[in-house]
Amino acid sequence: MYPSRSRSDPPFRPWAGRAAQRDARLALATLAVLALAALALAASGAWSGWPGAARAELSAHLPKAKVRAGGQVFRVDVAELPADQARGLGGRKALRPDEGMLFVYREKGQPAFWMHGMLISIDMLWIDNDRIVHIVHRAPPPAPGTPDAQLPLYEPPRPANFVLEIAAGRAEALGLKPGDRVEFDFSGR
Repeated sequence: MYPSRSRSDPPFRPWAGRAAQRDARLALATLAVLALAALALAASGAWSGWPGAARAELSAHLPKAKVRAGGQVFRVDVAELPADQARGLGGRKALRPDEGMLFVYREKGQPAFWMHGMLISIDMLWIDNDRIVHIVHRAPPPAPGTPDAQLPLYEPPRPANFVLEIAAGRAEALGLKPGDRVEFDFSGR
């Protein structure tokens, strides 16, 4: 039996409070998930509609390093994971003269590169431990609509365990050539 009440008291509904609390928690959780998704998209630059997502900056989610070559210190994104290596610099609209991307391979090989998704020209340097073994100067982005099967492949004549991509023309401007020494700082500072 329910406790007695007067006619002016609202009807007794024990489930109403729990339902309202559940609905409020669900709405709050949904808003939190949407906010986190929006932040992730903005940080990655994947949604170019966000202000400041022009992607001329280094990527927010990749590890950072510094690479010294020809007296120039390059601030680079480090691509170690296959997904990051596949994405590379694709989609970037600009690359500053002191920026780049360093591809790190656990085992030496002759990794072939293509310009799929590229919007800018770049220089590519294959590095064996700490020495440049091959350079491709000013690799151009593909013409719009070029099928992947028609994209040229760029690869070194001998094994390497790093590939450094930098702004087009920088290797020539710095006088870089095969045999030159390269230094790495993976401290992230």
